[in-house]
Amino acid sequence: MTSELPSTSKAEPTGETGTEQPTRPAARPRTAVPRRPSPRKRPRATPPAATPGTDRGAAVPAPGDPPPFAPQLPGPPRRTARSPGRPVPAPRPQPFRTRRLDETTGPDFAQAVGEVRLAVGVLVGVHGIHGELKLQLWTDTPDHLKSIRSVWIGEEQQTRRLTGVRLTPDRALIRIAGVSSPEVARTFVGQTLYIAGTDARPLDEGELFLYQLVGLRVSQEDGTEIGSIADVIETGANDVLVIKPPAGGPDILYPHHREFVVGVDLEAGTMTVRPLDFLN
Repeated sequence: MTSELPSTSKAEPTGETGTEQPTRPAARPRTAVPRRPSPRKRPRATPPAATPGTDRGAAVPAPGDPPPFAPQLPGPPRRTARSPGRPVPAPRPQPFRTRRLDETTGPDFAQAVGEVRLAVGVLVGVHGIHGELKLQLWTDTPDHLKSIRSVWIGEEQQTRRLTGVRLTPDRALIRIAGVSSPEVARTFVGQTLYIAGTDARPLDEGELFLYQLVGLRVSQEDGTEIGSIADVIETGANDVLVIKPPAGGPDILYPHHREFVVGVDLEAGTMTVRPLDFLN
């Protein structure tokens, strides 16, 4: 679609011939008194010729002119130089795990509780000047940590003595024997804290540890196999089982609730569930 622009020339009929000729603009009137010459301006530098890849419409400032205004886009905050001798803190690890439970190393679901180490949290930072450590909790009973005396840090084979536990709304502050300065405590940041299975709170009827769920084969009441448990999502209310189908494909999310979970047989490594409507 094209648009018609008005013509820039005008035509008027002239006298007797009736032909049309373009009119000329009237001459600019001159004044009797000559105008005062304009003040002499500083010569500006000739802008260089545009080269491929440059913006032809960009203005080139003259020498001595202030630079043109350029809006500053928000960027990452600047880090100031640290004073010499001050240690740089270790990077804080992610408070939540990013891998599924079946992708991590851990005990088998059939292994007895007294033979395993249970992870209760990850050390995420240092608090104060006396070597206190911040613990991101992975346990449902943080008060039970106050009764524990021996822990493992990371892959250490020797236990360390737990000398103090203080609880905050979202984590715990712990003291380890022999760790009395921030420099020493900072070397443990990012490692997992373990307790012995025998030191864990006794389970109530119908309760299981997370490691006892990973790997169980899940079947419906009619014997139809759904898959195996690959992960457990802790939502704060009812946990959600992540079931990996045997033939591949997307994972199946199943509520870990007594209304749907009929029974668990750890010796056989099976879980029986009631069918969900969307699976049928």
